[in-house]
Amino acid sequence: MPRTKEETDSRKEEYREEENGREETGYHGPECPFCAVMGAFGRRKDRHPEFFDHLRQAESEVLKAFRSLIDDRLEACRTEEKPRRATKIKVS
Repeated sequence: MPRTKEETDSRKEEYREEENGREETGYHGPECPFCAVMGAFGRRKDRHPEFFDHLRQAESEVLKAFRSLIDDRLEACRTEEKPRRATKIKVS
């Protein structure tokens, strides 16, 4: 579908903003694909608020999942038996 001149100009401006952001941070390496997608979506938050509400909820659930793994490991560390000391054996 062909874009209007306004859409094309808007997209060019978005690219310029992305490049300016990279210049300010000094980072010019490859961009994380997820970050690139989220950055593109982020500029449209006011057009799709429900989408971003779901993303925030998903982020919360991912963090809770990691917390459960960490909590399980902490509990395992607390309940593990401490290693016994070696005993000296006389060999004749």
